[in-house]
Amino acid sequence: LDAQITQGIDANKSINLARTLAYAYEELGDIDKATFWKNKLLRSLPKEDRIFVREELVHLYTEKAMYDKAIKTLKEGLLERAGLKPSVSKKDDARLYSQLGKISLLKKEPRTAEEYFEKAYEDAPKDSWLCYNAGIAYRDIGKKDEALRWLKRSSELGEDRADQALKELEKK
Repeated sequence: LDAQITQGIDANKSINLARTLAYAYEELGDIDKATFWKNKLLRSLPKEDRIFVREELVHLYTEKAMYDKAIKTLKEGLLERAGLKPSVSKKDDARLYSQLGKISLLKKEPRTAEEYFEKAYEDAPKDSWLCYNAGIAYRDIGKKDEALRWLKRSSELGEDRADQALKELEKK
């Protein structure tokens, strides 16, 4: 029934409807339908606009511990972004690599996570938020030394929350 709703309406209305349905199903807790509509939305958008929908899909998949689907979604995003201008894609690529790092940690793959975090840092070395997220991810799995290293980087780049996280972590 949902798919029939979008037939026969123009592209912009179809995109807006798919977005609305995806969010509605997410709020209702129907992850299968929410991911169906987010995937439909993803295919409807231009490549340079898909990153935000991909991140939303990854969030849904990660919440449900569907890590392989989350990783596949992120890697597809990196592949499709490869053709974009570097000025458009570098920082966004860093966000995708950072998310791959977080998910790798959740999968108990710290070496893989480290590779992804380093790649993210290579693409956006002045991104304090990226470093902060890496630090928090390592803190959350009990890797104190790695957490300290990333949080110090974040603090040096001016992320205020990193200072508080460092203080808390150094007390432990």
